Amino acid sequence: MKKILLLFTDSYPLSKSGEAFLEPEIPFAISNFDEIYIFPSSRGKKNIEKRYISGSNVVINQVKREKIFVELIKNISYLLEHKGFWQDVRMFINRGLFFKISAWSKLIYTILTEAAIVRHFKKHTFNFDGDTLIYIYSYWLFGTSGGAIAIKNVLNNKKKVVFSRGHGTDIVGYNSLDGYSPLKKYYIDELDYIYPISNKGKEILISQYKKYNTDTEIKKISKKITPFYLGIEDIGEINNFSKGEIFTIISCSSVIPVKRLHLIIEALSLIKTINIKWIHLGAGYLLEDMKNQSQEILGDNIHYEFKGAMSRNEVIDFYKKNNVHLFINVSSSEGIPVSIMEAYTFGIPAIATNVGGTSEICQDGKNGFLLRKNFNISELSNLILEVISLIENNYEKYLELRDSAKEKMITDFSLRNHRKFYENILKKI
Repeated sequence: MKKILLLFTDSYPLSKSGEAFLEPEIPFAISNFDEIYIFPSSRGKKNIEKRYISGSNVVINQVKREKIFVELIKNISYLLEHKGFWQDVRMFINRGLFFKISAWSKLIYTILTEAAIVRHFKKHTFNFDGDTLIYIYSYWLFGTSGGAIAIKNVLNNKKKVVFSRGHGTDIVGYNSLDGYSPLKKYYIDELDYIYPISNKGKEILISQYKKYNTDTEIKKISKKITPFYLGIEDIGEINNFSKGEIFTIISCSSVIPVKRLHLIIEALSLIKTINIKWIHLGAGYLLEDMKNQSQEILGDNIHYEFKGAMSRNEVIDFYKKNNVHLFINVSSSEGIPVSIMEAYTFGIPAIATNVGGTSEICQDGKNGFLLRKNFNISELSNLILEVISLIENNYEKYLELRDSAKEKMITDFSLRNHRKFYENILKKI
């Protein structure tokens, strides 16, 4: 029987760097399905640098979005009839979020994304043969999950399954809203399967579900939640590392509040006498602020560079051509950072905040160093100095960190994870 995958993304592949961590698994999808339809659903500029996908069985079908006010007016009835909307409203009252405008805006925006997906899908009249096996896949546990659930309900196929990945904020929620993330009870109830990218993610999802004061047996919910690590290709042995070059730090992320790049700048400002090169890979609306802050507080001994938006291939190529001594991630929320996986495949140890599932890849003292979520700036600067001291005074120990980083990536975060993931979901019908 024909197998079709409907994949709902945020922007992939219609942007240069969005959801770059989805790229390594796409070849596995191509090889396992007869047809693949990818539905990018976020608003904003698209098709600026559309990424190439090699499979002839892949169709990109962008969800058309309107101005948010127009969407709201058109979908008032959809919003008010949504079961998950009223579940969250009751939860707002119980948790003191009822008067938080940001909570309401995130809830409404999430449902509007779902409504846009449903409207788009119905408009294009996707009619699949009744015997076709339909796999409906949301890459995020946000509005795309709601869209995927709704699509399952409108399709007449007898054999269909709906499932979602879960990553960072879409599981952990927003710090400013006591960990609230929209529609978690609704998604967990209505999805057939959920695949958080960390073991910690499953634990958090269950705790989020409990916040709705539901009587549902947690054991039943737990059975449909299965952690699956992401994975990347093993680049192979990298031989360009040199002890004697200027100590080089890399960070790689969007330049947005949750990544807290200002903390790296502040920590580097405390180091006055050692020459350090810091390079950031990635763009975002805070980029100019980061450049200005760096110019204002970093000493002449800190050489910094903001590379801007880079495709995943460009990031990998950068690592191939440059010596890097240390990777830093100080996010306030994470799933398991693919950026650390990429650094580890080149044997680069990491300093990272112990949030989400980060401790499942960054093992303190073995292949990197963990910081408390709300660390003091001096703690980060001291760890940077500790790594520099290792290189100067205990080089063998530093090389052990690099070897362990590489080993961790090969053992737990290789492409095998994607093969196993698709083997798992194909068994669900």
